[in-house]
Amino acid sequence: MKVIGIDTSAKTGSVALCDGDRLVAEVTLDMERTHSERLMPALDAALKLVGWEIADAELIAVATGPGSFTGLRVGVTTSKSLAFALGVPAVGVPTFDAIAHRWRYRDGELCILLDARKQEVYAARYQCGDGSARFIGEFRCLPVDDLLAEIEHRVLFVGDGVPPYRDRIGEALGDRAVFADAEAGMSRASAVAWIGAERADATPADAHDLAPLYIRRPEAIVRASQ
Repeated sequence: MKVIGIDTSAKTGSVALCDGDRLVAEVTLDMERTHSERLMPALDAALKLVGWEIADAELIAVATGPGSFTGLRVGVTTSKSLAFALGVPAVGVPTFDAIAHRWRYRDGELCILLDARKQEVYAARYQCGDGSARFIGEFRCLPVDDLLAEIEHRVLFVGDGVPPYRDRIGEALGDRAVFADAEAGMSRASAVAWIGAERADATPADAHDLAPLYIRRPEAIVRASQ
């Protein structure tokens, strides 16, 4: 199956072209505040590099968040538009799942932290090993100290929400905290594509069902409700 993967959930975004389990092309760009301007040119460049036509795509997979509210809207809206125009299914993949994908062969617990600002983090925990990353609990937005109070075992921390709180995490957990390099905590469009293909095979994917995974309501909505 030929899949277009799209990830605009963070400052560094990417698009990928996958054919079955083979990564054909991946373009990664720093797209902060310009997702809407650079996403389609990046996809067009990837298609031209490998000689694909946009009509060759059989599935669109997109990272649904959490992350940048604007970036998520751009990614989801673009993916829906492509799916409707091409007449192909589209599937959403939580950004947490895409990050956890690269740690699926490392035995142990993984904690992904994404910066939610306002002294909070988006958090998700996984048990990894034997080629799988099993999600534990629920996706949450909370103060990092509340999360740390729950951790009893040795945990690998990854994600862009780790650096702002690294010292605090180390002080609270000591040698129970292990830290990955910043690059290892990035979500990749290729992982979004592979996960999306697996899930589309198991459950029919409908572009009408695509929606961003905000966890916390956008600030504009919060202000309007006050």
